Amino acid sequence: MEINPLVGQAGCIQLPAVEMELSLSLDDVTRRLKQPPSPKFDDPSSELVDIVFEFTGEFSRDAFAWLKFRSSVMRTAPRFCPWARQDTPPGSPNSMVSGTTVSAATPPAWIAEPMSLSSEERVPFDDRTGKVMYLDEVMERIEQSITRELPGDYPTFTLKADLIRMCLRGWGKPMLDYFESVHDLMNPRVKILVDIHFGKHTHSGLHARVLAIIREQLRLLHETTLQRLNRLLSVEGLPFTLNHMYLKAYKDKFLAHYRDIRRQKAKIRFTQLGTHSLDLTLFLQRFGLSCTPNDLHRLLPDDDLEPALDVVASVRAYFQVAFKRFIDLVTLEVDSEFVRGFDRTIRNALFVGLDIKSSERCASWLQDSPEGVGRRKELLATKQRVELSSFALT
Repeated sequence: MEINPLVGQAGCIQLPAVEMELSLSLDDVTRRLKQPPSPKFDDPSSELVDIVFEFTGEFSRDAFAWLKFRSSVMRTAPRFCPWARQDTPPGSPNSMVSGTTVSAATPPAWIAEPMSLSSEERVPFDDRTGKVMYLDEVMERIEQSITRELPGDYPTFTLKADLIRMCLRGWGKPMLDYFESVHDLMNPRVKILVDIHFGKHTHSGLHARVLAIIREQLRLLHETTLQRLNRLLSVEGLPFTLNHMYLKAYKDKFLAHYRDIRRQKAKIRFTQLGTHSLDLTLFLQRFGLSCTPNDLHRLLPDDDLEPALDVVASVRAYFQVAFKRFIDLVTLEVDSEFVRGFDRTIRNALFVGLDIKSSERCASWLQDSPEGVGRRKELLATKQRVELSSFALT
């Protein structure tokens, strides 16, 4: 039978399009066949190891979002007032009770930190959580600690250590809150990664088993890290530092700051003299004493609260050194023992918990679901029909 030339010409035109459609269909079926788990593995143990390595590798590359607890620790800074209780300046807590307010823009000098401190080191007085302590209170405690000392000698180390420990009592809660925040962030992130890498194996129990292993590992790491953090907090209760240079530098700053505040009152007294201060200056100069009105405050007797000033400056300086060390060590401990500790130990825990050495056990973990088996049969049948159609056109 002779084919009409027009029909043959139409067939030749349509043939490339049919071949292209069959090729695309074959590629789609092949791609879909690769999506479900393979029904057979030459080495099931190796296959499961690859999945575990892929999971742990992605976790170790993840950038963890740290919650900073620096401000919480800084708010425990001592609240020392360089005044006696009965001589409280305007703007202090006592005068606030009586109705006097303090401008947030220009806080009184005794509330402000030394200007030599960086902005990151300053903590607003009202934001701190500790008890307000005045110089006469500190002086009373110094005098109560005197035993057999000579006049003018004060046993201040014990008092300094007690005041330091009062501040450190507020460090435990911020430390635990920070650790629990990191722990709470860890759980959902790990759950997401488990769903991504083991979500196809819920039917075999692999997904649930991996989650159980991970939760147990996190529990063990949580206990270990918490013990180390509590030990660190306990050690911080022993006032000690070898950073003598930084401690001295901070003490000098605070001591100069507190002394300057106390001198302000003396300067105000002489300023109130008005022209009489100039007369007093000229009178002293007649006796060969060179001085200016700004030098008159030196005529006042020595500050009887100077020993207390030394104590509060030392305690405040130690706090600046210690809180930075504490924040660094806590952050490092949580990162090293908990976050990186999980990265170091989870792979081996999964190998042991999943019994990777057993090929039969790994094959059971990776077995295909009944739905997957039926879907694969359909795809294989479709692939066979497409291949036969392509062969018939060649």
